Amino acid sequence: MYDTYGPERVMNLILSKESNLPMALRKEWNLNSRQFEDGWLIWACKEFGLDFGKLYGPRISISPSIGLPGRDLSISGENLKYSTPYRIYFDLNGNYSWDPNEVFTDSVTTISGTLPDLITITVPTVQPGKYYVRIDLEPYVAPSEANIAFTIPYPPTISTSVSPTSIEKGKTASLTWSSTNATSITVTPSINISPLPLSGSATISPTSTTTYVFTATGPGGTATASTTLTVTEPPPPPPPLYRTVELRIGSTIYKVDGVTNTMDAAPYIEEGRTMVPVRFLAEGLGGTVGWDNATKTVTVRFTKPILEIKLIIGNPTAIVNGLKVPIDPKNPKVVPVIKNNRTFVPLRFLVEQITGSTIEWIPPDTIIMKLPR
Repeated sequence: MYDTYGPERVMNLILSKESNLPMALRKEWNLNSRQFEDGWLIWACKEFGLDFGKLYGPRISISPSIGLPGRDLSISGENLKYSTPYRIYFDLNGNYSWDPNEVFTDSVTTISGTLPDLITITVPTVQPGKYYVRIDLEPYVAPSEANIAFTIPYPPTISTSVSPTSIEKGKTASLTWSSTNATSITVTPSINISPLPLSGSATISPTSTTTYVFTATGPGGTATASTTLTVTEPPPPPPPLYRTVELRIGSTIYKVDGVTNTMDAAPYIEEGRTMVPVRFLAEGLGGTVGWDNATKTVTVRFTKPILEIKLIIGNPTAIVNGLKVPIDPKNPKVVPVIKNNRTFVPLRFLVEQITGSTIEWIPPDTIIMKLPR
C-alpha cells in the first residue's frame, strides 16, 4: 500500500538530473544529517513525481478515505520514530501548506512507533475536493511527517425531461435523464429498464398524467429531479360520412346506424317496388314533410342538399325543384298511395334524388340505405 523513499533515493534522482538542479538546492543537501529544507523538498517531489508525505518512512492511514464533512476519520500510523508528541493536521486550504489553524490535535504520543488506538478527527466543512491529513513533529525533526489524501466527493446531480410533454392516451413519449457524480439511479414510477444507466432514455406510454421522479445516489449524497408527462384522452372519432338505414319488408322495426327504431307502418312491395311511409323516409333522411289535402300532394324538403320533392297521390310524375320527373320511367303504375291512413311513396325514387345516396337489396326481404349526413 505504501511506498517509502529514502534520502539516498531522492539524492540519486536529484543527481541524475543535476544539470537541471538549482545551485542553491545542491547546497542545501547534506547526506550526513539527511536533512532537507522543506521548500526544496516540495520542489523535488514535484520535479520527480514523489509523494511528499512518504519520503522518510513514517506511514499514516485513515478510514474511510472518502466521505462528507462532519464525519469522523479514524487515524492510524506506523514507523513514527520519535516519542515527542506529534501533531495532526487537516489541509483545510487544499494547498499542501500547514498552518496553525489546521492543527486538530498537538498531543498525540506514539507507542512503539505506532499511534494509539481510537485517534479520530472530524472532517471540517470544506468544499468537495482532495485534502491531506498530516502527522508531524514541531519543531521539525526529519524524518517525522507523513501525509495521506482524503477526498470529499462532489454531490451528485440529476436532470430529466420528456418529449413531447403531452400525448394522447395510447401514444408514446421519450423520457431522458442524465447524472453526474452518481453511482446509481432510481425512478418512481418504474419504467421498462432495470437497472437504470446513469444517463439514458426510454420510451414510455402511461395511461394517465404521470410525474417521473429520479433519484441519483453517490458518495456525495443524493439528488432528485422530476418531469411530468400529461396524458389526454384522444378526441372522439369524427362521425361517419353516411347514415346507414336498414329495414325489412313487412316489419315496422328498422335500424339507423345500428340503433333499433320503430315506424308506424311496415314497408311492402307494389309493382315490384318497395313502398315506405313517406314521413318515416323523409325524416329518416333528415328532411321534413308537408301535406296539402286539397291537392293530395306530399312535399318533402331537405336543406342538405337543398331539395324539394312534390309527390301527388296516384300521379306517376313528381316535381323535383320545380322540374317534372317520372317516378319510374319503366312503370307508370308506380305511384304514391294512401294505405291505412298512411301515405306511402316509392323508396328508390326518393332516395335516389339525394346526391350520394345508395340503396341495396339483400334477398329475401332486407333493404340497406347509405345516406349522406
